[in-house]
Amino acid sequence: MEDLVKQMMAQTQMLQEALAKQAQESRDREERMLKEAREDRERAEAKAETKAVKIENAWKLNSVKSENVPKNVSPHCLLDKQVPFPHKTVSSF
Repeated sequence: MEDLVKQMMAQTQMLQEALAKQAQESRDREERMLKEAREDRERAEAKAETKAVKIENAWKLNSVKSENVPKNVSPHCLLDKQVPFPHKTVSSF
């Protein structure tokens, strides 16, 4: 009878250790997933911020360019870097 009790206690101990190990692995996995999600979010935010800055800079650049181009200059002249004024180029605007 004592052997049976000892055997059952040993099995209970092993089961408790196995459950504790599974719980720890689960916590570790969850922490790792949260860390990865946080890093992904930070990367996405940095990428979005970089993209926003690029868009803003492009918008500013286009605004400056469009302010300096005479209204009667057609877009195809700008692409060809020729304007209807022989003494000026696009770079001089």
